Amino acid sequence: MKKITISLVFILISTLIFWNLKNRKIITEDHVDSVGAVETGLVNTNSDVTQQDSRESDDNHFEGHLKSLPTIDDLKNLTEEEVHHTPEIIKDGGELVGVIYDEAQKDPTKRVDAMNFFRKCAEDEKVAVPIRAVCLNRVYKLIPEWEAPVPLIDSKISDEVLDLSMKLP
Repeated sequence: MKKITISLVFILISTLIFWNLKNRKIITEDHVDSVGAVETGLVNTNSDVTQQDSRESDDNHFEGHLKSLPTIDDLKNLTEEEVHHTPEIIKDGGELVGVIYDEAQKDPTKRVDAMNFFRKCAEDEKVAVPIRAVCLNRVYKLIPEWEAPVPLIDSKISDEVLDLSMKLP
């Protein structure tokens, strides 16, 4: 009887976890491959947003801005005085992320491109950690609001970036 009860509890908990992930639409390539996601219903194949998101957009409005973000190498070139305060290049990078968010917030047709920008920014190991954390935070916060899920590759997001992104408001 104990085995049956434990099995039922396990199935119930597994179902609740699966249902929660399905409703939040947070899918990462390391957790669910695209075929499995479609078969299990985690991805709405009728959605234009999902279809656009699954392929790289050649006409991404924000693609050029990725090169404008501060890199780790840029931080190595800071003066002693700049190191003791938030460097201007970090402030400028944060401002750029904010401008992209504002633009996509005002024009819903740009949201998929903005989410792809945030994903690429969060996964780019050359971009400065604070900026990557802001981008990752945007991805997590905007997926439910914009209903524009993007696949994240967990292995490209360091624990440092993940921890910092979770501390942001």
